Amino acid sequence: MNHPLDPSRLKIIRAEEHLHALRDEIVRYMNTKPYECILQSDGKQRKPVVRAKSEPPQRLSAIVGDCIYNARTALDYLAWQLGLLTGPKDPKKARIYFPIFKGFDAFKKNWDESLVKHLPASTFTPLENVQPYHSGYDSLVQLHALSNEDKHRLPILALSYIVSAEILTTYTSSDGWVGEGMQSHNVATHQLGTQREIVGFAIEPEFEVEMDGQATGFVAFADPLMPREPVDVWVNRVMETIRDRVIPKFESFF
Repeated sequence: MNHPLDPSRLKIIRAEEHLHALRDEIVRYMNTKPYECILQSDGKQRKPVVRAKSEPPQRLSAIVGDCIYNARTALDYLAWQLGLLTGPKDPKKARIYFPIFKGFDAFKKNWDESLVKHLPASTFTPLENVQPYHSGYDSLVQLHALSNEDKHRLPILALSYIVSAEILTTYTSSDGWVGEGMQSHNVATHQLGTQREIVGFAIEPEFEVEMDGQATGFVAFADPLMPREPVDVWVNRVMETIRDRVIPKFESFF
């Protein structure tokens, strides 16, 4: 080991390797065309409906869990190295971890009751500065929650959709002029689960209407409290936060 922070950096590198594997597996899954978008008529309305034909395989969840584990461990390795700076104390007898809290009061309470015994006082400010209630570090609170969850079960993933529809309307004006109009509508975003019916569009009887429904699918966390974005995008953001924003703040301690 050339530098005390190398173990943390290596864990992020390992997480990135899992991320590459995750992206490859997502491509394989999406290539199976696990969902379809069809149009259904309902009186004067026509609705684009998305049907999921197969849910994301558990293998994807296992790989996400590997990413989460390595990312969280990188932070705890960092805290361990900070603990070694306190002097003759045996860190093996101490419970040293990287703190992640949603608010300052909770962070300060944990510091006063636990971490102040094991970490240098000078680390209080940089540790507080990277808490998730500060801009740019919000993904850490999600990482903390998922890390605790992954100890007991796989992260739950689901298909998510962005659904849109294009409407081609042929109409006749009062003076007999015939025209066409094209409109594009985003009628639903980030729909999770199996079949979903999306809000339709009213069709006036005197109009001839053609509608084309489109859906763009991706794999996301099923938990509604998680960001509604592709899971690999979230994993990548967490790793970038740790690698580029958290670890560099502690380089001056070594």
